[in-house]
Amino acid sequence: MTYSTYTATGPFADGSSPGISAALLNAVETFLSSGWFNSAITSNHSGVLRASLLQLYDKSQQLSGSTSGTMTLHEYFAGASGYLKICCLRYSNYRNAAASANTITLNTSYNTACYMIGDSIQGTQFLSSGSPITLKAFTTLGGTSDGTGTSTTTLHQYSIAQGAPFSAVSEPGSNGSALSGSIIMIGF
Repeated sequence: MTYSTYTATGPFADGSSPGISAALLNAVETFLSSGWFNSAITSNHSGVLRASLLQLYDKSQQLSGSTSGTMTLHEYFAGASGYLKICCLRYSNYRNAAASANTITLNTSYNTACYMIGDSIQGTQFLSSGSPITLKAFTTLGGTSDGTGTSTTTLHQYSIAQGAPFSAVSEPGSNGSALSGSIIMIGF
């Protein structure tokens, strides 16, 4: 989207046509000519505005299981390092019975923190330089006292964990059954 430049037509004088306050018109003109729009907001010309620092888009990558189904990574927010990033890894009747892993490399890495929430999923690992990172999986949630967690390299079914940095997600393989579920990842 290109913004038109406003060309000042004042100064205006009180009492002359069109008879509107000079102070008001001069203030409006100063506002319009000062670049009142946010240049970090752009458009992809589809009618959708996006904030450049968040890069609101859906970049998807999909892999097929060796036996059935698909594993699809959707990156919805994927701004520059240090900005909010939201992804969803979807399993659709996915089963990878092969011994080798299926790995998807993220378009933008998680660099400082990421929370993962998984439901009916295969065991999933998060990789940095090709190796699984250590996650802190929540074992109890704190109410009136601190919650507890345990260290693991795999996010299991119906789990919540935290970990970073990582640049890829991997499903190790040797699955016994097909599953349909998702992992939501929110972080920076």
